[in-house]
Amino acid sequence: MENSTDWYDYVKKYLEDLELVDTHKELNGKDVEHTHYRMNSSSRIDFIFAPPTLLSPYAKAHVIPSGSESDHYLVVLNNGRRTRRPNWRLNVEHAKSPAMHNKVAKTLETANITCANWDIFKHKWMKMFKEHGRQQKQKRENSVTNLTNKLANLLRTPNPKPKSVLVKIDKAKEALKKAEDKLTEILNIKSGERWIEQGERSSKYFYRRYKE
Repeated sequence: MENSTDWYDYVKKYLEDLELVDTHKELNGKDVEHTHYRMNSSSRIDFIFAPPTLLSPYAKAHVIPSGSESDHYLVVLNNGRRTRRPNWRLNVEHAKSPAMHNKVAKTLETANITCANWDIFKHKWMKMFKEHGRQQKQKRENSVTNLTNKLANLLRTPNPKPKSVLVKIDKAKEALKKAEDKLTEILNIKSGERWIEQGERSSKYFYRRYKE
């Protein structure tokens, strides 16, 4: 090939034949960023090519500096998909709650349920249990937070700690463990995960992952 124009035309046709697009430009349009910077100029000479059919509706592309390693910016394509919330699962312990039992029983006593309106009542009960679940989750989270703060304050007591403080620390640790275990049950059901095995404890990551 004799000159750069020939190379450009060749590469352009090659990409068109393979049905590949410049993902950065495809996703950002006129806001596409340059990738190569010099003292007095900048240009786009770094690309990620892909078939447009493989780009997620939630795909994003951007560039980031490479530091002192190069005068080229790194082109980043995030083709991630929107994270779906896990399907709602009933916590059977909520069904044992006297308050929820009374609400459902009252509905059955005062309503004329038929095949035609059965789905409507199922949806109504689901909303009731969801709200009850949110309240219980918030209560458990508050309990964990309060006990964590209480334990931290006790541990900050100057040494040597009095025996009375040591006893309070042990009780706070025991109460915190129970509160964490109860919250874990709720979060595990809410998340739809099945990885928790007998004896396994939750981590802070798990709490953050499913905290709303």
